[in-house]
Amino acid sequence: MITYGLGTYTIQALDKWNNPETPKASINIPIEISEEEHKNLLDAISKVGSVFRYTAIFSATIWNYDDLATTVNSYLQAFIQKDSKFLGNRNITLNINKEVLNVLTSFRFYLDFIDENLHKDFGKDSGIVENFGSDCSTEYDNNFSYRLIYHLRNFAQHKGLVISSVKFSKFLDEERANTVRQHLTISVNRNDIIEDKKFKKEIKAELTNYPEAIDIIDHLLKWISSLTRIHNQLIQRIIPTRLNNALFIIEQVRKLDYNKDDNQVIPILSIIDHSKDNIKDVINPSFVPLPIEDAQRIIEYCKEHNLTAK
Repeated sequence: MITYGLGTYTIQALDKWNNPETPKASINIPIEISEEEHKNLLDAISKVGSVFRYTAIFSATIWNYDDLATTVNSYLQAFIQKDSKFLGNRNITLNINKEVLNVLTSFRFYLDFIDENLHKDFGKDSGIVENFGSDCSTEYDNNFSYRLIYHLRNFAQHKGLVISSVKFSKFLDEERANTVRQHLTISVNRNDIIEDKKFKKEIKAELTNYPEAIDIIDHLLKWISSLTRIHNQLIQRIIPTRLNNALFIIEQVRKLDYNKDDNQVIPILSIIDHSKDNIKDVINPSFVPLPIEDAQRIIEYCKEHNLTAK
């Protein structure tokens, strides 16, 4: 016989001394629910989780840029300090190319992942899918840096390395009382792009207004601003559609009597397969943690932005 329930899972305490009195992992299922209630909770858990699936991919994309920025700063400091050991550890241009390729690949992955999953979650004719496409088009049309980074990914796919040079320089900053500043210029060769037959013609025409060595970091910063706007608008549209799911999860958790300050106790949704011979015996209980923190974050976000359920 199969039963469904709400309960808690207590994580086994870490005990390197193997003390027999240390509490062991345990499952307690005090509330039985119907199959329909179980199905509804699973659906709510899935929909709440989808929000953070989208944000995780966005974060990974931004982190790839952060990794690039960290690498560039490390080389800049090594040039300033004349750290020949660090500078000789890897080919500088090749190593920075690796980081740039990670950024370009994760950008395209973000767009493809979001588009595919929005279609799955909301349907191809939904306003959320349409608005996401419209937001991407707006940034593409209004931001040259976004257009450049978008097409550089395809350029890298068939040309390989994107970065042509890495140059260290010093200059006087007149706005800061002639302070000497150091800079590491990470450049894409404009002519390599213009001569590429597969690169979009409109972008190549725009590139004629730029110097031969194009500082990619400046364009990446402007691209991040565009991508952040796209993502923030997406999340603002998605979260209200998940508010009722979040409220439903919190409502179910409130039915449970447990110490909410104990981080080792996790509220769960369970399926229990009882023994045919003895109804009290439980075989292979399986459970899904209830995403309390994620649900609360959705509720708080809606309160903060005055959003209502959709």
